[in-house]
Amino acid sequence: MMETQTDTEKPQVRVFKANTSLQKRVGTGAVDTDKIRKAEEAMRENSFTFEFEPMANEYLDKLAHVIEKGRKNPDISDELRESMTEIVMELKGNAALFQYDLIGSLAGVMLSFLESIQTVDKDALDIIQAHHQTLKAIISRQMRGTGGQYGQQLEQELRSVCVRYLKRARA
Repeated sequence: MMETQTDTEKPQVRVFKANTSLQKRVGTGAVDTDKIRKAEEAMRENSFTFEFEPMANEYLDKLAHVIEKGRKNPDISDELRESMTEIVMELKGNAALFQYDLIGSLAGVMLSFLESIQTVDKDALDIIQAHHQTLKAIISRQMRGTGGQYGQQLEQELRSVCVRYLKRARA
């Protein structure tokens, strides 16, 4: 027989009180729009005081290492995809901060590609390596912004190559 709870019985509920120390430091309510504007301005100005190139090259070196590892040992496809995804996500996030919009866009395309593939085979590695070489060139030339028409062409070509690969892989 199943027991039922009567109206007089109350379930035992344990309540945890929220820690309000952060709220005490920053306050409550809306944030002053002037403070937001000043913070955004400071971020824009200071993003140029740090150089993106050394950081990006470090990530690209890691990506090159993972690509080489994949060429030597294709049986670790899941590990490769996970490592590459982490590296490309870091590049994408940092590129936006340093006004390298083209790198962010290309990295976004590559993230979608990495999430779409089942295995990292030789052809996928070739696409990822071409992406790597393209990002290296953009960084070495310090091409901030979207890259204009050239940037659009690069992004469109990367998208096209990824689509062609995915159609072939699913066929």
